[in-house]
Amino acid sequence: MNNLNRHLDFLGLNMHTPHKDLVPYVQCYWSILKKKNLTDPVTMKIISDGGMGVVFNYGGVLTVKSRSEVVRDLCGCFLTGPTINATYLTLQGSVDAIGIRFHPSGAYPFIQGDMDKYRNTVLPLSAISESVWYTLMKKLQKEPLVEDRIGLLDNFLIETLSRNKL
Repeated sequence: MNNLNRHLDFLGLNMHTPHKDLVPYVQCYWSILKKKNLTDPVTMKIISDGGMGVVFNYGGVLTVKSRSEVVRDLCGCFLTGPTINATYLTLQGSVDAIGIRFHPSGAYPFIQGDMDKYRNTVLPLSAISESVWYTLMKKLQKEPLVEDRIGLLDNFLIETLSRNKL
């Protein structure tokens, strides 16, 4: 998948196409890998599109700021709910993150329950209380290559679809 954000190339930002069976649910995977520490924080504006995301952060602390001025410093894994306003993601220090960006309503087969409770929120993955996501987080952390992480994400989501018979 082409990187539409060439001005962020210095961060190692890349967009990745999901497995064909996941295209109805997943817009893309994205990865950011910056081996050297950033000398200054970098803030990216993320335009609201009604989709949800899951972020696996293995680098420095990420800061997410929404219109309501709520700021959260996040490590590990977290869920970004659908938003009605832009969100700002600030990166600092070392950056090693990979994420899933779902289409609007595309996350439901993977994160079931009342999706309304995730609107305009950023929550640690423990908020959805599914140990399978924690297991995935640990597997991803062991893989140094982005291609292998993408393979793990594809397999995890396909298995989840199959298990939920969706």
